[in-house]
Amino acid sequence: MSAIFATAAQRRRTCLLATTFLVPALFSASAAKAQQLAQALPPIEITSPDENRTRAKPKIEQEQGSRRVAPSATPTRRPNAAPSGSAAATNVTAVRQFSGIVGASTSVITADDIAHSPAQTVQEIIAQTPGVQLTSLYGGVNGVKTSVDIRGFGAFATSNTLVLINGRRLNDIDMAGVDFSTIPRDSIERIEITRGNSGAVLYGDNAVGGVINIVLKNGVGGPPVKMRAEAGVGSFNSRMASVSAATNYGPWSTSFYGNGIKSDGYRVNNALDQRNGVGNLNYTTPGLSAFVTLSGDDQKLGFPGGRLVDPSIGLDELATNRRGAATPLDYGNQQGASVTAGFTKTLMNGVDLIIDGGVRDKKQQSGFFGTTPLPSFASTYVDASLLTWSITPRLSIKDAMFGVPSSILTGIDYYDATFQQNRGAFKGFAPWHIYDLSQQTLAGYWQHTIGLLPTTDVSYGARIQNTRLSA
Repeated sequence: MSAIFATAAQRRRTCLLATTFLVPALFSASAAKAQQLAQALPPIEITSPDENRTRAKPKIEQEQGSRRVAPSATPTRRPNAAPSGSAAATNVTAVRQFSGIVGASTSVITADDIAHSPAQTVQEIIAQTPGVQLTSLYGGVNGVKTSVDIRGFGAFATSNTLVLINGRRLNDIDMAGVDFSTIPRDSIERIEITRGNSGAVLYGDNAVGGVINIVLKNGVGGPPVKMRAEAGVGSFNSRMASVSAATNYGPWSTSFYGNGIKSDGYRVNNALDQRNGVGNLNYTTPGLSAFVTLSGDDQKLGFPGGRLVDPSIGLDELATNRRGAATPLDYGNQQGASVTAGFTKTLMNGVDLIIDGGVRDKKQQSGFFGTTPLPSFASTYVDASLLTWSITPRLSIKDAMFGVPSSILTGIDYYDATFQQNRGAFKGFAPWHIYDLSQQTLAGYWQHTIGLLPTTDVSYGARIQNTRLSA
């Protein structure tokens, strides 16, 4: 019996010893076979991602090769300027975020993306980007009064999300937020979204959550004449129409984009009547480009109020009268107009001087009466006006430094805003409260970006800002 156990133990030791030699041999054979297969397979080419998606760069500055070269002595490509020769002109506007912000999470929504998007409003298009949320006021028609929130600031989103048009601030001292519905959808060339506070050096305060820069079309480099018009109807007596036109003649080009919408809205006292328009006049030569942009909007909107739900008394207006209005007489009207002008002058190869300024006027009237159209202690009428002047000269230097690409952007921002608001019981009555605010902001900034390697950039900068507020 003991002999049988000894034979079995010896057989197990023999198997373990054989396994000790066979396993490395199998791994070696597998490794050799894998190496032979790897040598037989074609090489894998790794390409970098589309820079227009990951960094706020225009297509005009993208190179065809995989490596980035230092700037040469060729003339600098200027904003709003068409390239020389027979090459097709590219629509570019002189805004600050062309080369992107190093280290920032940036997304770019192009005009082609907007044209193919099923979203009907600018806010919905922006909300398709990760990290962006929308907050709607009573489900406003056409996205009216809908706020955009980057990185979840909630009720404080309007104070922490900076909105720009062609690099110019739209955030106002009245903290009312930016109404994206006043921007015609067809007038947008691209939307640059930068998450986080990386844009604070270039743009200043309100950029804690992120920066949304909307670049408008200007019609430069297009066909001699281009026109488009469309119209539509929908539910709740909705009617909309839009028109766009652009012309080019020599160095001159003009464009206009306008739209209008009327709708009764889903709820009672939720009607919308709105018209928007943007016009451009551009002059483009090899050494100088100039522009004038005018915009205006007119909006009338009803405020239906909320719906009451109280299970303790069996009240559920969402179920019994979902489309009703708690405030059937409240309303808010808004009129806006702006003029922006500027020029870009090439001082020498790689050095551009950009000077632009503008004025923007916004007026608002709103009435809150509850259920009685008569003056009372509960009724309030608000009449507000806001006037903002601005000038933003800057210098762009793009040249090689010690043999590596270098880009310097430095400039001054000056904004002067005056806000006045009267609050009373009824339109035409003496106001109970009068608010007068004025704010002057002067800032200087510097940002330097160096391309150390073909795929590695290093950027540093600083901003000094002084804000004076009087009330």
